[in-house]
Amino acid sequence: MGEDAAEERNLFARTRERTAAYVASDLGVVRVDLGPDRIGEFSLVERCSARGVAASDALITVATPDDVLLDRGDGFAGAGFGAATAVGIDGETVYAGAPDGEVGRLDASGESAGGWTSVGTVEEPRRFDGPLLAAGDGVYRVDDGLESLGLDGAQDVAAAGPYAATEDGLFRLTDGGWRREHDGAASVVVADGERAHAVGEARVLERVGGDSTGDAAVWEPLATPGSARPVDLAYGACLYAVTEAGEFLLAAEEEQTTDGQGGWRTRTLGIRGVTGLVALG
Repeated sequence: MGEDAAEERNLFARTRERTAAYVASDLGVVRVDLGPDRIGEFSLVERCSARGVAASDALITVATPDDVLLDRGDGFAGAGFGAATAVGIDGETVYAGAPDGEVGRLDASGESAGGWTSVGTVEEPRRFDGPLLAAGDGVYRVDDGLESLGLDGAQDVAAAGPYAATEDGLFRLTDGGWRREHDGAASVVVADGERAHAVGEARVLERVGGDSTGDAAVWEPLATPGSARPVDLAYGACLYAVTEAGEFLLAAEEEQTTDGQGGWRTRTLGIRGVTGLVALG
């Protein structure tokens, strides 16, 4: 029975689709190859001062002090937005936020010859997730314009929920407005409809329990290796994290490993000044 289970795990791990993550840093954009339970090779794919990164199946975009960069599979090129502090992707639409607060959107499908469309201005655009934007003066939904969803001091936002990380805690948007689920400053939040994680004042948090309305949810500390707090989180086959000093962390699920041993895997990428992380798939 034990041998059968081990062989099942091996077969599962071998047939799992491999993916990649992209890390934004002061040095540039680093691609990291990932397996279900291992951190593979990594390489610098674009030298720049990357302030943020976002991706879809067909597109990668990077915010830099000079311009928004786009890669459709043939290398990065400037998109003509100018300096950006944050970028996001929703389908074939690219979003960007400028240092002066201007927010723009671009049809990147290749079917439109149009350029960037300005949709409004916010205070200090920080992070996008899909069409949602976390800014100093609140959370916004971006479309042809900006719809304010409230909640000042938003540091990050996760569209699945939606959740927001703020200076005052972690919040979830319900029919009755934003509901605080966890006290204490939070800088990062990610969610995919089945799971949610965040970075609090000193540690990674995992959302446990709760129903579709957010009742009885608890954000519990999740032990991570080392003492450095991650600056960003992302999902693929499992949870990924990265620190400012360039340590990449992968939380392997037991059933996805070749030896049945789950837990954290780590690898140093040799970069510093990390600002963002995105995983494909």
